[in-house]
Amino acid sequence: MRRMPHTAFFVPVTSLISRVLAVLLILSPAALFAEAMYQTGVVISPFPSEEKEIPLKNLSYGSEHTRREITTVRLDLESKKGEDPVRAAWTFTGSNLNAGMQRVNLSLILLDKKNKRLGMVRKTMVLKAGVREQKKTAKMKVSSERWQAATKVKIEAAFAAL
Repeated sequence: MRRMPHTAFFVPVTSLISRVLAVLLILSPAALFAEAMYQTGVVISPFPSEEKEIPLKNLSYGSEHTRREITTVRLDLESKKGEDPVRAAWTFTGSNLNAGMQRVNLSLILLDKKNKRLGMVRKTMVLKAGVREQKKTAKMKVSSERWQAATKVKIEAAFAAL
């Protein structure tokens, strides 16, 4: 006689109801530990000037004592004037007053006056717990024609606990 291997939890799946219950039993812990995410965005208009820190409002999450936020962005051009493509570095400053680390998925989108997307860069920033003034740079490369057509910048942030 053949013995079945020892399993910690074995349910014979013989009917449709028991199959459905088995699937729910397997998936319910995943729902309990699903990652909570908060998304927000802001538009900077007119287009920011170089080497100037721009304060960002509404790129934050949490209460006064647990706030996670992206506070400023700064544009630094790495290419010379008239060079094609334009290479730009966007430096974000963030703070995290919460007790846990926070991941922020950042998207920076160049828009023209009709809100047409001209270029985009994405960067993930990890904010350390309880630390202010953390910096992360996102590098962008876009044609000079598109750069000159850009009239505003849209910044989106998605906050998630680590």
